[in-house]
Formats: sequence, C-alpha cells, structure tokens
Amino acid sequence: MARRVPRKKARRSRSRRRRHPKRNSALTILITEILSIVVISISIVRKDWAAVGWAACVAVAIPCWIIAWQIPTRCGVTTLKGRPCQNPTKGILFGCGKHTWDKLLARFGLKRRPATQTRHRAAPASPPRPADAAAFHELPDNSTVAVHVVESRRDFFAFWLALIATLAGSISAAKDITDIFKEDG
Repeated sequence: MARRVPRKKARRSRSRRRRHPKRNSALTILITEILSIVVISISIVRKDWAAVGWAACVAVAIPCWIIAWQIPTRCGVTTLKGRPCQNPTKGILFGCGKHTWDKLLARFGLKRRPATQTRHRAAPASPPRPADAAAFHELPDNSTVAVHVVESRRDFFAFWLALIATLAGSISAAKDITDIFKEDG
C-alpha cells in the first residue's frame, strides 16, 4: 500500500493578496474625520478659531462629497416632454448616460438645449406660443429650452453644502498658506 504524503497548503505571496480598495478608502476617510474632530477640539481649547473653521469645513465636506459621488438617486433632468428623467444614477453631481453633463451645468443655469422639431404641421396662421409649443415639441426656429433639475431636498442640500464647505475650506487653506509665507518673509 502506498503511503499518503500530506500536501502542504499553498501560501499566497504578499504581492498576490487580495486588496480591498473600498475598505481602505473608507478607513482613510474615517481616520481623516477623526483627525478633523481632534483638530477642532484642540483648536477650541487653544482658541485658534481659524483652525476650527478649517477643520470643521473638512469634517463637513468629506461626508457631503461622498454623498455627492456615491448616493443612488434619479437623474432628474427635465426632458423635452417637461417631465424629469427617471433613469437611475450614482451620485447627485451628474445625470444618467443621456444627461451626464446636463445636470451639473443646469444647477448653475449654464445649460440650454436647442429645441428639436419632431413634428411639422402646415404653416400656422400665427407662431405657436412657447408654452403650447413645448408640449408638442413644436418650437419656433432658433429657440432653446432651458434645462432644469428636479431633485429631492436631500440631494439639493447635499450638493450645496458640499460646495460651500469645499469653498470655505479652500479659502481657509489659502489663508493659512499665505500666513506661512508672511511668517517666513
């Protein structure tokens, strides 16, 4: 009878280990949030209000940007029929595949879509009114339709809070950098 030799378990080399990018990025974000809160509390004790403002902006901006990039929602860009697009999208910044940049640009009033004429009738006695024309996609030549975003309050506040916190944090960081150069010079 042949003697059975036990097999050795194959070890994975360090370079072949599975990496967990979502876990690693979540851990990095958690550590950044904790450090921001520590900086806030230390700055309050020292009464360094500029550092409190900067750390508070970082503590608020990170979760808001995570929501802005990751939260599942609907597109919400108004179509030519006047109804919001119901296609699902990831994040509140961009629209679905059809309206990728429309949503972001429409938030700032920068997006206007040329009206497409899909139906033609015999020459009417008077040009159609824009309100009636939008309902039937019969708009006068050279007209445009403003693109709007229909969204929930959660999405609205998450976007603007992320934008304001980022702007405030950037201004605070720029001020701190200029202060460093003033001390050196």
